[in-house]
Amino acid sequence: MNASEVLKELAVKMPNKTAVIDTKTSSRISFDYLEKNSSKIANMFKEAGLQEGDGVLIFTPVSVELYSILAAIFKMKLTAVFIDSYADSKYIKDCCGIYPSKAFIISGKKAGILSYMNSEIRKIPNKYIINGKMPGFKRFSEYEDYSSDFFCMDTVSDTKALITFTAGNA
Repeated sequence: MNASEVLKELAVKMPNKTAVIDTKTSSRISFDYLEKNSSKIANMFKEAGLQEGDGVLIFTPVSVELYSILAAIFKMKLTAVFIDSYADSKYIKDCCGIYPSKAFIISGKKAGILSYMNSEIRKIPNKYIINGKMPGFKRFSEYEDYSSDFFCMDTVSDTKALITFTAGNA
């Protein structure tokens, strides 16, 4: 069973119930919205050629958008990759070498500028920016043009859903 199947069931049983609350912005999204939004994002990833097991490096703050992204990643059987935001460029490069990503999602120009400084991140073929514009990055909002229907296949037991690299305290 894929975790996204649970989301689909909740969207049918409780479509208008709140699924995620962002206390910082007071944003709320329903199970139905999360299901449809994540399907659109999954279809965008699919069109980009992402396949099961591909890493998606995420540099965005926790938000309602992040949960839609994670749900889409789980639907596609991709692997969400998080690297400690306090990590230096060498650590980020090393992490990218351990689990290379095929997509990169950032929020804001500052993160985009930092990504240009890292040779491993520059190699990632699919780059998306949530807020703003950056050369070489696709605007993440383009997912809204995709279908909200997405069929998800079962996940095998050894599928990696999420990898987190933490720098720890030195």
